[in-house]
Amino acid sequence: MVLATTRWARFAPQPDRADPDRHEATRHLCAAAHLSRDFADAALRELLVEPTRPAAPAPGVDSAAVLTEALAARLRTDVVDVLVLVVLVLAFSLVFPLAAVWGLVALLLSLPKLIRSWRDAQARRGAARPIRPVRTVLVVLLVVSSIGWVIDSAGSGRRSTDLSGIVPDTTSDNVTAAVLLAVALLVLLTNRLLIAHHVTDRFGPLNHRPSRPVDRALLSLSPTLAARVEEHHGANKRLRRGVSEEDGLVPLLVHRGYKPFVGAGDIHEPWTIAVPLERKADAPPNVEPLDTAMLLDGITSKVTDLRDAPLLAPSARLGSLGVDDYVVVDAQGLVDNLSSPPSAHYLKDPGVPPYTHVPRSHAHDLRDSPLEWSRFYRRFSLVTWEHDLVVSVFVHVAMDESTLYLEWTPCVLRPINAELMAVDTEPASPWVPVGRALKDLVLLPASALSRASRLVIRPRALRPDRGRVNPDRYGALLTLREMAADVELRSYFQQADVERYTHLLRTRVTLAVAEILRTAGYHTASFDQQVQSVVNTTVNTVTIADGGTVTGHVLQTGSLNGDVDITG
Repeated sequence: MVLATTRWARFAPQPDRADPDRHEATRHLCAAAHLSRDFADAALRELLVEPTRPAAPAPGVDSAAVLTEALAARLRTDVVDVLVLVVLVLAFSLVFPLAAVWGLVALLLSLPKLIRSWRDAQARRGAARPIRPVRTVLVVLLVVSSIGWVIDSAGSGRRSTDLSGIVPDTTSDNVTAAVLLAVALLVLLTNRLLIAHHVTDRFGPLNHRPSRPVDRALLSLSPTLAARVEEHHGANKRLRRGVSEEDGLVPLLVHRGYKPFVGAGDIHEPWTIAVPLERKADAPPNVEPLDTAMLLDGITSKVTDLRDAPLLAPSARLGSLGVDDYVVVDAQGLVDNLSSPPSAHYLKDPGVPPYTHVPRSHAHDLRDSPLEWSRFYRRFSLVTWEHDLVVSVFVHVAMDESTLYLEWTPCVLRPINAELMAVDTEPASPWVPVGRALKDLVLLPASALSRASRLVIRPRALRPDRGRVNPDRYGALLTLREMAADVELRSYFQQADVERYTHLLRTRVTLAVAEILRTAGYHTASFDQQVQSVVNTTVNTVTIADGGTVTGHVLQTGSLNGDVDITG
């Protein structure tokens, strides 16, 4: 075991040369949890409310900090929604004429936003229909007519036909209306001031070390979820009984859905190669037999040589090239094979989360003999652009005496969406939360339905099915960083860097395999030809100024025929 640890230590990644305290992703996502209710709910639903769902690694993000803020933000908005809904109910019960007019005015002012939301929803479903002006006018006329009907009804009830019929004519009604409005404004203003405190003081652009914890009083409203944050997203490892750090642990990633490499972003131009292995007639007889361990270690040695080539990448990013191993398990396959011996390395019983790590001995068994639902990958990763852009490549190899199989899967984790980085453009004026609170007060009746629905439709764990184990309870789908990722890269430089790093790594990997095969006494012509085919059929996409694209294949300049070795 000591020899194996020493052997792996020479591939250990170098320290990141970027400022270790500058993790902007954590700051942005902590602020986004308070600015975006949708983001906070999505984070809680995916990563916290399910007690048996594991957490995949999120590069550059303190998941515990973000989830703590998301939980506090959700609990705070729940308290606010309950209080303002109580105020609305009292208003409609005690001063109905005024409350009805308030509600209709709020609905009228919210109409443009409601129409935009409806059109966006239709567009997302692929069935958008233009809003006709006539239809809009009819809706407005209906609202105005309703206001007139309420005014007329209130005036008739008081035997008055003028506008004063809707105004409370008693001191008691005036006092009641004023008190209710003051309470609602106080609640909404407090909420806006708390949000401003979070996004300007705690997570503002000048604060690179967000403080923790936050709002202990709020977190006490949900002690189970608050405790689960540290239990599932802290630094503690969940290991099988009898397994310890001395066994050389390998991270375990249990996933659900199509994409197995949760946390790495989107898959980017993967390829595979399968070539026959033919020994040369003059191959030395005393060469050590080739196996997957030798092949992967040879690839890793060649790739990590890039750390000593700082001029090949901006900001000497290749110096922090990371290398690690992963055991990737499909959640459906895990559930289907709970009674098989390998599953004991991943899950103790259906009532607890999967383990976070497996012993390296089991990872090596998978490396040499993979299962359909559990496989071993070696990952090469580069964290660039101040943790904004992460490029990872997952390599899997399999071989026997006659055939070599090489699987290459690059992944790109794009920068955080600009909408979730709104904290950097938030105004610091103390009057901004006051103005927003007044706007919230005016539009309060129109938001009553959405506030009530959010109280009812909360992030909850999946319902257990009798006699059936649901694989979604044990598989990760997204990390916080992936939830926040943009749909495209920010600039040409970032796109160029993605191509730069994937091409550099691909060149090193293929060169390493060719050298290893040649040293072991195998012909390499078939391998070289397939590599050349992969390179020549790479698709280049060029963006045009008007937003269109032109796609085509790179021209193939030649091919390799016969038993020719490329020594490049």
